[in-house]
Amino acid sequence: MTYRECLDYFHKLSVHRNIDGLQDDTYFQFDVIGRDSGHFYIHLKDGTLEVISGEYKQRNVQFIVTISSLERVINGVMDPIYAYATGKLNIAGDVSLGRNFLSRIIKE
Repeated sequence: MTYRECLDYFHKLSVHRNIDGLQDDTYFQFDVIGRDSGHFYIHLKDGTLEVISGEYKQRNVQFIVTISSLERVINGVMDPIYAYATGKLNIAGDVSLGRNFLSRIIKE
């Protein structure tokens, strides 16, 4: 998966999935590091996702991750809690909210 494919996945997710049960009006910043890097954030409001390229400084949660680790989390190959515990995924801000969000975006 490339950074662009990752962004496309989240855009498709925003159209096809309603995410209920999370804190409303929340911002999740993704800082993808490594060779294929970039920044985007997701705004969760009323159970729907909006994906925006760039950085958002007033985020509730910040994820710092390589594209390969993010791909493994998305595909369900790597558990988000394991990724966090082993340092493959750094979470700043509300860690429990971040882990809860990641568990809901895994491909079905």
